[in-house]
Amino acid sequence: MTQKPCLFFLSLLLFVTASTCTKSWQLQSPYMSESDVQDELVANYNIYYNNDINNHARQQIAVAKCLSGMSAKNYDATGRLPSGILNGNMDAQGQFDECYEGGGYYTMVFGLFNIVPLASSVINIPEIPTVLRWGMCLPRNCDVPKFVEEGGIQIVSGTVSGGAYYFQSVATLKVTMSDDEPLSGGAVAFIVVISFICFLVVLGSTYDYFYVRHSDYFFGEGEKRGGGEVVPLISAEEEESNMERGKFQEIDEEEISRDGEREREEGKGEEDVIYYQRNWGKTFKDMGVASLLGFSIFISFAEFTKMKIHPQTAALDGFRVFAILWVVIGHTYIFLMYSGITNILDLGELRGRFLFQFVNNGTFSVDVFFVMSGFLMSLLMIKSLVKSGGKMQWGLILFHRWWRLSPLYYLTVFYAATLYFYMVVGPFAQVMNVSKPCSEEWYWNLLYLNNFLPEGGNQCIAWVWYLALDMQFFLLCVPIIYILFRWPRVGLGVIAVLSIASYIATMCICINKGYTINDFLLKLAGGDNDDPLNDVDSNGVDIYSDGFDNTGDNEDKNYPQDIYDAPWARVHPYFIGIIAGYIAYLYPKTFKMKLWQQCSAFLVSFFLFCFPIYISYVENWSEAASVIYITFSRTVFGLGMAGFILLCYTGNGGFINWFFSWPIFNILSKLTYACYMFHLVVMLIYFYSFRYLPYLNDMNAIMYFLAISVMTFVIAFAAHLVIELPFAALEKAILTPLMGGEKK
Repeated sequence: MTQKPCLFFLSLLLFVTASTCTKSWQLQSPYMSESDVQDELVANYNIYYNNDINNHARQQIAVAKCLSGMSAKNYDATGRLPSGILNGNMDAQGQFDECYEGGGYYTMVFGLFNIVPLASSVINIPEIPTVLRWGMCLPRNCDVPKFVEEGGIQIVSGTVSGGAYYFQSVATLKVTMSDDEPLSGGAVAFIVVISFICFLVVLGSTYDYFYVRHSDYFFGEGEKRGGGEVVPLISAEEEESNMERGKFQEIDEEEISRDGEREREEGKGEEDVIYYQRNWGKTFKDMGVASLLGFSIFISFAEFTKMKIHPQTAALDGFRVFAILWVVIGHTYIFLMYSGITNILDLGELRGRFLFQFVNNGTFSVDVFFVMSGFLMSLLMIKSLVKSGGKMQWGLILFHRWWRLSPLYYLTVFYAATLYFYMVVGPFAQVMNVSKPCSEEWYWNLLYLNNFLPEGGNQCIAWVWYLALDMQFFLLCVPIIYILFRWPRVGLGVIAVLSIASYIATMCICINKGYTINDFLLKLAGGDNDDPLNDVDSNGVDIYSDGFDNTGDNEDKNYPQDIYDAPWARVHPYFIGIIAGYIAYLYPKTFKMKLWQQCSAFLVSFFLFCFPIYISYVENWSEAASVIYITFSRTVFGLGMAGFILLCYTGNGGFINWFFSWPIFNILSKLTYACYMFHLVVMLIYFYSFRYLPYLNDMNAIMYFLAISVMTFVIAFAAHLVIELPFAALEKAILTPLMGGEKK
């Protein structure tokens, strides 16, 4: 009798063990059947395949192959529909890293998700087409295009609260792991170029340190020349600072032009302006040595930290830093809004706040640069014409401007076209395909004509439309300023005629194409309002294009090319800056206004500055009001900015002049050009390396803004020392001997 219970319990133990082993083996089995995968998708994702696929999946080879080949890792890494859908959370990209670790191929599915039928019975929400980013981890042998063609991802969702919600359109993006791709020839070439520049920096710094700064031959009592004559190489004043040794000889001058440009103003009460020239010729006759020393990090750092502040124009440094930070915070919000967030339906409330219009209308930040550029260009060029007796070196002026902007600009384009792809890894890495337009349309950037790209094509590093306009305005205004100097009334008349013509052109375009204030404000871009997925292709989807809709309801609409990037619609602040510079030339001395005059001038300038920014808070704009706003808002803003500049220049800026003249701004303002070039590169790498979509609120946005700003200034500092200053020195080292020595 005792044997039967023992046999019974032994049999039960064997049965339980066998069952456990069987289940364990099933869990560890690397593959699941097609039907299991479909059942799991239906049960866990609440996503249902098209009826044709459910009924005939086995007859469609690509679909069957992809589904039947999915492993447990593929299945687990595939995204589920998240919670928070009623708040716009479309974050369903799954586990990107797990997919690749498990040998899968990550594919991002973009579906235009109609959330209104789902939520209308629950809450009142705006009719915002919401893009669901659904990450599918498919087997490596899956033919994704064929899979899509056969209907494998044509899906509809279940029914919630009695209302069907569904995908209106679907597009896919096969995300390539950059680690799996060998470096392209262009990427290798970029690395070689950067390495060569760094080599020159090391070589120049080494030569400067050992052969110049610590050599009795160069820094003893003097150098013995023929006949035993001793020629001092460094004056007694220059011996005070060892850091200054080997530096360029400098004339008493002030650095007052935009973005650290090296036009200089001669001091000691004189109003004459000289071209900036480094005194290479006295010490180094050899052009090659002079060029090499230009790459010395010691000389560049001394040049960077040198502060000579002109009291009348010191505030412009602060304005410059303020403008670049305005640009960065505006783009931070744009990226968070439109690269994907988990609470997209909160955007209406966020952007509807009155104070948020400062961010919403961040496009005016660039107009600050335009006004200052026109002001400094006019003031300096007229002073130079006065000194030279009306003679102008046209070729040298144009070459200097081109050389000033191009090295850093061209290297940024080169980077975006080649190496950027390898520095961004994640499910969103190829959502904005930066490399493709740069590899195809780079020559437009080289010519500074990228804002005229035909048919509204994708610009390479689209934010540099500003540089194209700045160069075009410079070329336009050089002869205008010359005319203004020689024949003031004629010059003012030319500006007036061009301004009126541009106003008429802008108004006609707005009326003809139906542009409204909604096109003016920052909006989600990426194509047709009805289908923001129309730009998706196998190479990538551009869901960000400078914050604007390209088409809207009219296929002929292209707001960036017609208005936003167009010189005829953006030149007015530049003209205002030129006139302000001419006024500053006519009244060069500071003078004290009465208190009521200062307050009145400040309030008028403040009103003109703020009015275009905050008037957009008003709703229900008529078409006529929209056209007037688009046409004249930047002129009004430019007048306000010019008012602040002239108040500071004449010594009546008060608190504004005191604050923006802080010495720290003199240092940081030298980095603003590099910051403008790199801040969006930093954002692209950072935001598109996210594994999950962020939640947008003011605190998160401010933290992102601070982090991005600090990182951008650090990178800009390195670029300024290694690229901007050395190439500026290279220009002087080459041109000075060719022009017969330096000017005094």
